[in-house]
Parts: sequence; structure tokens; C-alpha cells
Amino acid sequence: MPSLSELVGRTRALRNVKEVELENIPNLTKCGLMTSFKCVESVKMENVSKLGEVKALKEAVEKRKAEERKRKEAEEAAAISSREVCIRCKMDWDRMDKRIGRIEVGDNSCNEVGFKTLDLSGFVNLKVFIVEDECFMFVDEVRIIGLNKLDRIRIGKKCFTKWKDSCPNYYSNRQFHLKDCPSLRELIIGYYSFSDYSVCEIENVDALKSIEMGDMNLSLIHI
Repeated sequence: MPSLSELVGRTRALRNVKEVELENIPNLTKCGLMTSFKCVESVKMENVSKLGEVKALKEAVEKRKAEERKRKEAEEAAAISSREVCIRCKMDWDRMDKRIGRIEVGDNSCNEVGFKTLDLSGFVNLKVFIVEDECFMFVDEVRIIGLNKLDRIRIGKKCFTKWKDSCPNYYSNRQFHLKDCPSLRELIIGYYSFSDYSVCEIENVDALKSIEMGDMNLSLIHI
């Protein structure tokens, strides 16, 4: 076939085409397809010279690329949200992917003096939050707000307190906020946890069916 240098279409020519595959048209210098390909849904182009400048085809290619990026991002997010992570220190916490679905904090973890605020608000895929015993000693404020997928919170004994075996005789401004988590069904907090907190705010947790606070014999490792 002779090399194609011009491709001209009359008004509405190829207008209703939905699938386009164009390959190896390297010498095209003139292309008059102003109203063509207006309904294209799928397009593949390779080495098509001037045809690559047709607006409808360019838009279809960009749309396909955007859809592919969105699909890959959704797949990656879904894969990450199905993972669980075990936290031992503030460094672990700070570098954690906020798309994670399950967080477990091991015994005697995250007790650094500089760890003052625990804010879960950005963990939009979080379903389970488990804290084992004697963690977050110096955290002054806990914020668990606006997590639509959060299902369970389990906190062991002597967490979020400097008073491990008693209650203080002074007022502190340490605060616990749990709000706007519509899927939360279970909240368990072990004895002496939050023992020196002065504020406990729990609201808009309509699915909550079980609250346990205080002494309990419960393994927090497996749910």
C-alpha cells in the first residue's frame, strides 16, 4: 500500500466509531477529521504521526490513561487496607501508611516522652485498632474522629497514663475523643488506662453495641 500522507473526512465521517486502533502511519502530514471520532470509547495509537493530534483521539487516550491510573491506585489502596502493621515506637507510627486497615501496638510500646498526641483521624480505611498493655504513657490527647470503617477498638491495661497502678489526686488536661465513627461496634479499655485523663468524649457512634472498661481477662492478640 502506498504511504499515506493525507487523510481527509467529510462532515460526520467516522463520527460514531467507538473503538479505534491505528498503527504505523508515519508519513501523514495532513489530517482533516474535525468531526470524526466524537463517540470513541477505546483507542490504541502507535506511530501515527499527524493522527495523534486529532483532539477527540487525544482526549480518549488521556481518558484511558487516567482510568488506568485510577484503577491501579484503587487496587494499591485495597491491597494496603487489607494489611496489618505492628507498632513498637513513635518512628514506626510516624512512617505508617495511613491507608492501612489494622493497627496493633505491642506491649510497652510508644512510650517516648515526645509522643504527645495520637490522632487516628487520617486513617480512613482503619477497621481494627488494638493496643496491648502499658503503651502511650506520655500521650496527652487521643483523637479518633470520622473513621467510617472503624469496627473495633481494644486497649489493654495501664495505657495512656503515667499512673500505672493508681489514680492521681490532681487535675490534668489530658483528653480522649471518640466521635463520628458510625461502624464502631466494640470498645474495650483495660484497667488503669486513661486513669489520669480528665476528658472523655464519646459521641455519634450509633453502631456501638459493646463497651467494657476496667478489669478483664482478655487476650488482645487475636480477634
